[in-house]
Amino acid sequence: MMQLGRERILNGALALVLAVAVFVVSGCSAPSVTSPDIRRSFSAQLEASQFVTLGDSLALTFRVKNSRSEWVGLPLAINGDLAFDPIVRDSLGREVWRRLAGQLIAGAVEIVGVPANGEKVFAATWNLRDENQHLVPPGNYFINGRLLLENGDTLVAQNIALVTISQK
Repeated sequence: MMQLGRERILNGALALVLAVAVFVVSGCSAPSVTSPDIRRSFSAQLEASQFVTLGDSLALTFRVKNSRSEWVGLPLAINGDLAFDPIVRDSLGREVWRRLAGQLIAGAVEIVGVPANGEKVFAATWNLRDENQHLVPPGNYFINGRLLLENGDTLVAQNIALVTISQK
């Protein structure tokens, strides 16, 4: 008899949690976009300083713009700024550094709201080191970036930043 009472309480609690979850999800003013809609709804630009000195670090900004006239949820594969994966290549096109290279990242899908005709900004910093943590030599580097979305999809910046690194 006691066991049956516990099952009813657990089932009731589970039903309450599901009802709240359905309410929260259905309470959104617009759904998250599906993969084909992402390219129609969003555009992305990468921003970085054009010149930097060895020993400094480089701030990278990834701006995602919503072209719709309504709020849209952007389904990130991992939480927050970690979803932004900048990729640095040298003047010969070889990958020098990628923020998430070789990393095992656990995370839950996060729906980030982007306001109507608004934008969401993601940030990362490159310490001017390669993937082996050696300082890169002075020269020109090309940086692009992508945003990791659910289901293995990505949103790639529409531009490539050229950065010149000089000696101190």
